[in-house]
Amino acid sequence: MARLAYILCVLVAFGALCVRAQPCATDLDCNDNNLCTNDTCDTDAIVHVCKFVYNDLPCNDGNPCTCNDRCLRAQCHGDQIVSGDCRPPGKYVLETWIFVLLATVALVSVLLLVFMMCLRFIAPPERPYGSAYGYSQQY
Repeated sequence: MARLAYILCVLVAFGALCVRAQPCATDLDCNDNNLCTNDTCDTDAIVHVCKFVYNDLPCNDGNPCTCNDRCLRAQCHGDQIVSGDCRPPGKYVLETWIFVLLATVALVSVLLLVFMMCLRFIAPPERPYGSAYGYSQQY
């Protein structure tokens, strides 16, 4: 009888109940590693088979652009975020700091260039060599 359960792959879906023909002895034999199903062993049947009942537990679909993630028909789904930043917190921190550093270097370079140009206009005129008052002394 157990072999028949392996050969017959029966999938019956009734709303929130899905029964797969997987023989079992206890509930521990029925773990499908899916957070969105409650896994039990149906010992009332002639052949004990696993039941995987859909649930609506909170879950994480791994998408930073969704919120209110919940199980729906054995899969995790979330509501799409319409506005805002979808990046997970802490991501792109290095790229942001590199951008800030490059922008700072560019700004300092421009300010230094403007400062040097201003110095040319406010610096006193050059005096000829040996001249204390702008004219050369003759001996």
